[in-house]
Amino acid sequence: MLTRGRFADIEDPTRPLTDAERAKLRQAIELFYKDFVNIVATSRKRPYDQIDNVAQGRVWTGAQARQNALVDELGGLDRAVEMVKQKANIPASEKITLVTYPPRKTLWDVLLNRSDEASAMQEALLKARIPPSLLHGGILALMPYRIEIK
Repeated sequence: MLTRGRFADIEDPTRPLTDAERAKLRQAIELFYKDFVNIVATSRKRPYDQIDNVAQGRVWTGAQARQNALVDELGGLDRAVEMVKQKANIPASEKITLVTYPPRKTLWDVLLNRSDEASAMQEALLKARIPPSLLHGGILALMPYRIEIK
């Protein structure tokens, strides 16, 4: 196996984790968790500790999430579209068209436009709310090669 870096083969399923790798994974998980809880607390306008008390890696049903003030409403895509139309002052009876973004690409499109897709992904990441844990020593897996078709 070709590796580069101390933790390059941390996800190798053919061997057990070392103590250092286990500590690195624990650190990454804890950082990611804290960032997630912080984003939820900020978005919900509630103290970190209050969100942390109901979080702890638990999975809630929709009704439980509403009871714990983690969501405002229950519903699916149809309800979300209704709410967006209300906020945008679009009459409920008006037909709208949902457009999937980014549009679905074929494997051939992905292979031929890899650099365009990579730059679009980088631009999207810059605009997105990226948890700091992913920017500071997070785990990143890279292929040891790059495919270009010309």
